[in-house]
Amino acid sequence: MRALFKEPLIQFFVGGIVLFLMVTLFKPNTPEADDVITISDDTLATYLQYRSKAFDTSSALEALAVMDSATRAQITEEYITEEILYREALKLGLETGDDVIRKRLAQKMTYLLQGFDDGTWAPDEEDARAYFEENVFRYREEARASFTHIFLNTTQRSPETASTELSGLKDILNQTAVAPAEAGTYGDRFPFFRTYANRTERLITDHFGETVRKAVFEDAPKGQWIGPISSPYGMHLIYVSSRHETKEPTLEGAYPDVVADMRRDHLELVRQKAIQKLRDGYRITNQ
Repeated sequence: MRALFKEPLIQFFVGGIVLFLMVTLFKPNTPEADDVITISDDTLATYLQYRSKAFDTSSALEALAVMDSATRAQITEEYITEEILYREALKLGLETGDDVIRKRLAQKMTYLLQGFDDGTWAPDEEDARAYFEENVFRYREEARASFTHIFLNTTQRSPETASTELSGLKDILNQTAVAPAEAGTYGDRFPFFRTYANRTERLITDHFGETVRKAVFEDAPKGQWIGPISSPYGMHLIYVSSRHETKEPTLEGAYPDVVADMRRDHLELVRQKAIQKLRDGYRITNQ
């Protein structure tokens, strides 16, 4: 038995038991940690960051410093209520087996991992130019047009009849200089819109097809009614008010957007590296 107590592992185990008993017997009679909610600038700053999904401790502390007393009191009460409900939910084990909570916790960890970045990262001009040239399509301003159309569907009449009706109407509208805003009583209801303001070629193609897109962006003179023009839905008269060609971007004009996109990509890289570091601490097995 004496030899047994000379074993280092046994000595460590016995010492741990003695230390536990001393802490248990002689600890002061204070409330349990679960019953105490401590309010501090750091606590509220953390709460603000989670609420805004922007993890910048210095900015959160600065916001608290200039916050009026009524707003601070309201935020404090919101935090206390949330913390109480959170602790009570944990006591009931509500976090167990809930896929929604599981996803929310994973989402919060993602925000925390992105918060490991100190917020000072910024690209130099050479990197920004290389990024811009590689992703120039992101910053190109698409061609846009504003126009109004009068539509006749070809389910209630033949395409030939619709075309004849619209041809006669077009002559009247142009001769009497009827503006688009005054043409709302003509035609049938279109599945989408009657007036399109500053819309892209892609959207017009989706709504009307290639024939109307070509007429609006390439063929139609501005300021007069043209047509009839066919679409998969029927026949149209079109009045183009304005048209803007595709505008090629410059780095100088797109620089704020380029920096914002580069920072977003940088934060994603920070997140991926942090997740990989956490993953390295796990052993994945298949069953």
